[in-house]
Amino acid sequence: MTRRTRVLKSAPQAMSVDLPSDDGDFNDSEFDEEMEVAAKKPRGKKRKTSGNNDVGPPQAKKARHVRGKRGILKQLVEMPFDVLFEIFGRLEPLDLVHLSRTSKDLRALLLTRTSISTWKESLANVPGLPECPDDMTEPQYAELVFGKCCHFCHRNFGMIQTMWDARLRACTKCLETNRRFKELSTHYPYRNYGPDLYKLLPVAEVSRKSGRYNRIKRFTDATLDETWETEYLKLEGSPRSQDDWVRNKIQEMTLVHKHTEACLAWVADVHNRREAEKQAVIDNRKAIVVERLKAMGWAEELALLDSSAPRPEDSIFVAKACQKDLTEKVLSSLEEPLTRFMEAIKSTRVEKERRALLKDRLAALNTLRETCVSTLPANAICPTSADLFRLPLVRNIIDTVPATVDFTADDLQPIALSFDDLTLQWRKEIELKLLGLIQAAEGSDVQNSLDAEAVLNLATSFFSCKHCDRFLRYPAVLMHSCATKSSYNFPPKDDPDRDHVYAAEFLRQIYWNADQSITRKPEHVAVVSRLLDMVGFDAKTATVEDMDALNPLFECTSCNSFSEGRAIMTWQTVLVHRFQRHRFEGDIELVLLDETESAVIRPRILEHVDRERHRGYHENMICVLCKKLGKRLQLREHIRKDHSKPNPADEDIVLKIDVDPIPSIYRQWPPREVIDKPATV
Repeated sequence: MTRRTRVLKSAPQAMSVDLPSDDGDFNDSEFDEEMEVAAKKPRGKKRKTSGNNDVGPPQAKKARHVRGKRGILKQLVEMPFDVLFEIFGRLEPLDLVHLSRTSKDLRALLLTRTSISTWKESLANVPGLPECPDDMTEPQYAELVFGKCCHFCHRNFGMIQTMWDARLRACTKCLETNRRFKELSTHYPYRNYGPDLYKLLPVAEVSRKSGRYNRIKRFTDATLDETWETEYLKLEGSPRSQDDWVRNKIQEMTLVHKHTEACLAWVADVHNRREAEKQAVIDNRKAIVVERLKAMGWAEELALLDSSAPRPEDSIFVAKACQKDLTEKVLSSLEEPLTRFMEAIKSTRVEKERRALLKDRLAALNTLRETCVSTLPANAICPTSADLFRLPLVRNIIDTVPATVDFTADDLQPIALSFDDLTLQWRKEIELKLLGLIQAAEGSDVQNSLDAEAVLNLATSFFSCKHCDRFLRYPAVLMHSCATKSSYNFPPKDDPDRDHVYAAEFLRQIYWNADQSITRKPEHVAVVSRLLDMVGFDAKTATVEDMDALNPLFECTSCNSFSEGRAIMTWQTVLVHRFQRHRFEGDIELVLLDETESAVIRPRILEHVDRERHRGYHENMICVLCKKLGKRLQLREHIRKDHSKPNPADEDIVLKIDVDPIPSIYRQWPPREVIDKPATV
């Protein structure tokens, strides 16, 4: 189209477009009215003068003061067409949209058919933007792509979605409340025009928080749905026409959806480009922060950071500061948090290096410990590798060898030479811990006792395990597996040494009772004291040997059964029975058997225990000749075959030290008929 240089004298004929404005309703009637006003601009009325009609000399009018920039574009339309359209063609599409809303003259000028080339040129300036679809004009397309307001409430806040296939924008509130839209159900509803076309309706998704999850609602254009239904029903009586109509609509909407996909791809590309530009600016600012750190003296620590370590420029406070220009004031305010961050990074690096150092050296210590234990007799009392690591001699050897030197077995030879002394040192420490548990339970000062072993061998010196609910005696409590098993309660709050955490990780064990699994409860002591009173012993002096030599038998009359018999048990079994079988029932009723009846039942209990150990399902026995674990029958065959001993003795196979030696309840027949004044425990 050729353009001629001439001055605009009157507003040209406006073409019919549907361009929404920021401050008006979205309808054609108002737009046509505005165009008519712009095309036929009425002349202004003359101002009435005062009563004196004498004509005098012309007086200069006083210039009206214009505030700000109002009226600055009032003479823009008087420029030559070719210059004006040349300028407009170099503007962004959004600028043209804004210009069309500036004045009626500009609106009439930019919305004429002669300005289509200007809109096309402006849209072509946007790289990658899909071409204007056939069902829209260029101004409509520019407003749809670059506009920001909702087409219904004309607001520019909240979540606004562009429904490309519906050629409109809507906010979340309008999607949910405006009758133009309706929520889609999970299943396709019945439509006369069929589900294939219904699937092509424009859809917008709204995400709402619902408890811990997000609920997604899908909305579609209800007006378009009703229009399609009406058009389809108008063709009722002509199935062929209806099929052609559906086919044409599907082809039409397929093209619309194809254009929608292109628009969505363009929007994503623009978003990625903008984010890349923003990130480049932020990266430059982060580089300034790094240089500031080096000037603060952290250059060496920055050089030691590996790829997996967090970097200071990626921290939250630095990322927040880099959103704006970094002034000297901002950099000075970052120095304190940067210092704390680098100190934490340095501490983490030192811990990581320490962890790598201990991994190899603790493995060597564990190998040495297994070698030393192999020379000891079966069921020998000895510390675990985690307990050895806590001893000063072992800790000193591991810490003094430089990290740059290979750590070998020769460095641990002093530990092997003094293993017996280290075991004795560890055992004394554990005995003091046990005495501390007794003191905490009884309130007596037993820490100063000269004979700790005598205190630990008292009949009341029972300990319990929180993990397996077993009752333990000295010295078996020293080798109880739960006391050194790694658990979630480790490390204890009063132990800040991180080396013990590394030892628990690499050795799969903790030092003895680090998680406080071994305890001593006053109610357990009370039950044993009551048993001692029943047999005539003093609870403060009676020992385990005294009770084992007497070996009294008790009967729990509460568990007397007319189908199984009387519940007979040893004095140690009473403690287990009271706090396992009658845990929630309070006191139990006990009867001390006389010596005549006890002499008959004791051999039966021993026979019952021996029979249970012979048919045991667990490998809880140990060969004292080679310390092999297994079942009694298997170990007897092992001794005959591997040790050339045709008749193994009872002492060749013993119970493992960490296995519960307390016998179970023995049922004596017949059951008791009458119970005479039982004692409560």
